[in-house]
Amino acid sequence: MFAHLDPSTGIPNITPRWLVDITKDGWAFGDSTRHKTQINVERPSPVSILIYEIPSGKGVLGVGWVSSSNSPELKKKIEDFWKSRNFNVSAIKVNLFHPEEIYRVSRISYTKIFETRPRSQWLLYS
Repeated sequence: MFAHLDPSTGIPNITPRWLVDITKDGWAFGDSTRHKTQINVERPSPVSILIYEIPSGKGVLGVGWVSSSNSPELKKKIEDFWKSRNFNVSAIKVNLFHPEEIYRVSRISYTKIFETRPRSQWLLYS
């Protein structure tokens, strides 16, 4: 799930996404349209990505920021992944999520397991 709060209204936008690759540069996902999620990731504000397994009630939450990628290889990887799921469209945008904080989550708690720098620092530069 991709989550972003609209800074002017405080209303969350929560959208399912397929993370296609996790690299040293970021967690890659694509967008096939320019709808609310893509507009929100282009704003300079924090976003969250939750990878959650419903049966076990456990997952990982990343908090950070998003940038665009012009990598043709990554775009192809995203589109090939989509095709393997019968989602036959082109990726108009390739995004990289850059986690600054990572939490282990369960149904009843969350624990920080990774932090690159204090939130006050990265919020100023994302």
